Amino acid sequence: MEQNDSRFQVETTPSKELMKEAYRTVIYRTWKGWVYIGLALLCLGIAAYNAYDAWHAARMGWGNIWEINLPYILYFLLLGGFITGRLIAAPELGARKYMKRLAAVHGDPSAMKVTYFFSDDAMHSLSSAGQKIDTAYDQIIAVRETVHGIVLVRKLKLFEILDKSRIEGGTLEDFKAFLQEKMSNAKFHWKS
Repeated sequence: MEQNDSRFQVETTPSKELMKEAYRTVIYRTWKGWVYIGLALLCLGIAAYNAYDAWHAARMGWGNIWEINLPYILYFLLLGGFITGRLIAAPELGARKYMKRLAAVHGDPSAMKVTYFFSDDAMHSLSSAGQKIDTAYDQIIAVRETVHGIVLVRKLKLFEILDKSRIEGGTLEDFKAFLQEKMSNAKFHWKS
């Protein structure tokens, strides 16, 4: 295929750990992540305000309004805690959902491999199931390095994750320099 004219090649086996890293690096930079963070802060702020209001009223001698405010405080604390928990669990849930989808389509996800070929004009991917995808470098809007991989975020917040330990054609530093040269309009976030 494109293997002959590719400068770099990366073979990746989708794993739950790689997907968790990818979701973790992407979820907090999307509008959904910011909505979750905003809602959690709003709920926790309302709970804190109601607690302060009840405390202030009790100190001023206006009677015991804890009994009035307590349901609101508990409701907003629970709601804020639920949203925060959902936000923290999002990478795990996303990775689990992705692996189930892979298992339904391909059988055993650990047997599936995706090979990425990086040529001078585009990135080409070939899965062990025979699916071929060509992606122009200008379609990549962000590149983020995780502990075990490199996440390429495409438009519409779709992403590919590459296993850093499986890069062929040069060193990790050479590969990073190549990506920065080819994906000039993308935002880069490297670990070091």
